[in-house]
Amino acid sequence: DTINITYTLKDQLGYTLPGQNILVTIKDQTNTITTNNEGIASIEYTPTNNQTTTITATYKANKPYQENSTTIQITANKIDTQLTLNVSNTTPINNTPINITITLKDKNNKTLNNTPITITIGEETFTLNTNEKGTITQTYTPKKVETQTITATYPGNDMYNTNTTTTDINVHKIDTKLTL
Repeated sequence: DTINITYTLKDQLGYTLPGQNILVTIKDQTNTITTNNEGIASIEYTPTNNQTTTITATYKANKPYQENSTTIQITANKIDTQLTLNVSNTTPINNTPINITITLKDKNNKTLNNTPITITIGEETFTLNTNEKGTITQTYTPKKVETQTITATYPGNDMYNTNTTTTDINVHKIDTKLTL
């Protein structure tokens, strides 16, 4: 998520200082922002991981004002994810293929593309990457008559939290019909 960092520049008597430049350094990158008529200047910052980031703002000496700096540290939390798992048939017949569809989004509904998801069904495991829509579709053919649990796992990364979801399928035998 993008955060807005706002600074107010005042003299020792509390008067705001409009039209003044403030140097803001974030992760070794320095930007110049200028105060408005109320002595306020803002900059937006989007953290790229959940590490602590030091942000320093410096007002350089300018007659008749002295130089001043302030530093803050922010720690961005990892973003929660939403992992949905759907199957085309929850009661398939043995040896009949079903489609498994998985979608990965963040808490803001932004799709996460080209992201690895692990699908586990019994002893079988597939690791596939999401497409440009944050989706994976995998065909699976059950080979045993039983209830099987399908698990989809996103391992997370520096920016996003891990997520796991499951669903069960109840695999049936092929119906028979005996006629005389």
